[in-house]
Amino acid sequence: MSISVFGKYISALRESRSLTIEEFSGLTGITVDRHRDIESGKVIPAPTIINKLSKVLKTPHDELMIAAGYYTKEWVGNDFNRRIAYEFTLLKMENTYLRDKVFHLEKAVVHLTDGLSREGEEVNV
Repeated sequence: MSISVFGKYISALRESRSLTIEEFSGLTGITVDRHRDIESGKVIPAPTIINKLSKVLKTPHDELMIAAGYYTKEWVGNDFNRRIAYEFTLLKMENTYLRDKVFHLEKAVVHLTDGLSREGEEVNV
């Protein structure tokens, strides 16, 4: 997965816990600007930062390490539990990516239909 998908994943986890970015920053001890960089996909945080994120988000450390790309298939090896964690995390990341794409497509459709309806045309979606 890409760096931007990791950022969206962290953002989705934070929002699912009803935390503003400012509250999240206070709980993790990481600056608001740094959180914005992470959530916007500008940076992948270091493992020490991921540890802080996982504690505040109440998300397994391994899951965030997989999502950030630190744990790869080599980390999985022949361990069944690691394989399940790895595959499940990738599915959750893909789900986050697809939800974001659907959200943006829905916004585009609304924008287009609003524009057409202002021109007096009937719009059926």
